[in-house]
Amino acid sequence: MSCKVITVFSNKGGVGKTFVAVNVATALSLQGSKVLAIDLDLQAGQNMARMFTLTPTSSLVDVISSMNQDDKGDVFRSLVSQHSSGIHFLPAVNNLRQAGHITADNTRLFFKKAVTHYDYIIVDADKTFSD
Repeated sequence: MSCKVITVFSNKGGVGKTFVAVNVATALSLQGSKVLAIDLDLQAGQNMARMFTLTPTSSLVDVISSMNQDDKGDVFRSLVSQHSSGIHFLPAVNNLRQAGHITADNTRLFFKKAVTHYDYIIVDADKTFSD
């Protein structure tokens, strides 16, 4: 499987990047692609979850900590929320206290494993330039 990662980014908030990310993910999913949408905008809270009308119980922090014990990929099925359109969704954090657990290294490890499970990964990125 050859996964494509599409990141929606703007250096200013309020320009509609979450709206674009959700709609790109939805269009790809409706075409039959297996899609993971990730909300990596730590400052905007749960905007992507609200647009999907989902209340995820797990976050990227939870998936990263579980990946060390699970090499079969079951962590993606058990911890990622699923939207009625078929999109899999994962917020980076469920609360701001978890933000310190998101690092460049563990995010890189997550993407390395996630690309083997999806056709597309749509990232709603933060508005700051950082690791």
